[in-house]
Amino acid sequence: MNHNLLTVILLILCPSCGKTSSGNKANAKPLVSITAEMISAAPMTYQFTAVASDADNDPLEYNWNFGEGTTRKGSAVETFTYTTGDIFTVKLAVSDKVNSPVEVSINVNTKASQITIDLNTKYQTMDGFGGFGAKDVYWSSGPFTSAEFVNDLINDLGLTILREDIPTNFEIVNDNNDPEITDLTKYNINTNTPGNDGKLADHLQYLRDMKAAGLNKMIVSVWSGAAWMKTNNKINNGTNQNSAPAYNPNPTAADNQLRVDMYEEFAEICVAYIRIIKQETGIDVYALSIQNEPRFSQYYASTVFNGDALRDLLKTVGRRFKKEDIKTKLFLPEDIGYLEGVSGMVQPTLNDAEARGYADIIAVHGYELDGITANSPEAQT
Repeated sequence: MNHNLLTVILLILCPSCGKTSSGNKANAKPLVSITAEMISAAPMTYQFTAVASDADNDPLEYNWNFGEGTTRKGSAVETFTYTTGDIFTVKLAVSDKVNSPVEVSINVNTKASQITIDLNTKYQTMDGFGGFGAKDVYWSSGPFTSAEFVNDLINDLGLTILREDIPTNFEIVNDNNDPEITDLTKYNINTNTPGNDGKLADHLQYLRDMKAAGLNKMIVSVWSGAAWMKTNNKINNGTNQNSAPAYNPNPTAADNQLRVDMYEEFAEICVAYIRIIKQETGIDVYALSIQNEPRFSQYYASTVFNGDALRDLLKTVGRRFKKEDIKTKLFLPEDIGYLEGVSGMVQPTLNDAEARGYADIIAVHGYELDGITANSPEAQT
């Protein structure tokens, strides 16, 4: 049997939606913001940039008031030179010629101060130029070093500081049941293990070559302790996602955290690594970070801490270093981005007299807030 199908589309119209009382659609005011950048100090010149948009695509008119009496109709970007030193309020009125103008303002300081520089007084010392990694990534098959590569780093670029990592399979199984007794023969140097980025042996010839070429300092970061030290029994978060979860003071098997009862074992790993690097390469590790980017739980090696947990781990490692007479400095927090995040990681350590005594260096990663783009120029990061 054939059936004829009839489709009915019902349109319900709202006569008053999106319109004014006169029946016309309301015209939106422009959205406007303004920034100022000093582009010259002599004479004092600023570039002002307006970012304006209009939902109705009306043409926009820009009327500037530079604060010292000068006004003019201009464009979204204007440059103005000040002849007297003062603090001026620059105002901008943007009009779509339908609504009343939208006004924004910004203050600029054109006061000049004379300073005296004493070239005989030092306030800061640039310690060196650093880099991270070998000729190829350690999760590859290499080669990890070559005479040309080492020469380029040391003699061409002038690298003086090299950053390394402790492989996550360095202690793939516990050397023994007592973290106070360190059996260096039980640590893994030569064996690759599934789920880990490589073995320590892949690093060693590169480090020997760098030392022979004149490397001054080697610093080390931990990405994750061994899986058996973690609450989730993994070196990562077990997913293919990146996240920044809150630290859980009562962790479950889902949390990518270092077990508190394993802090002493973690300190032992740090001691063993420093001892073996000295034996194998002759290098005294200059400084060690107990955790790379501690707020982040990643699909690669990572561990989540908050400021309190980082403080407690720092004290555990610091005490062990003191007991073992290890001179390697400790640094933290290697956090990314904004000041509040760094402060939250560091302040508990600074507020604790013992922990502060073990914190030799404050180090941050200067990425943009997205955690990806390098070399952030933004003051907030």
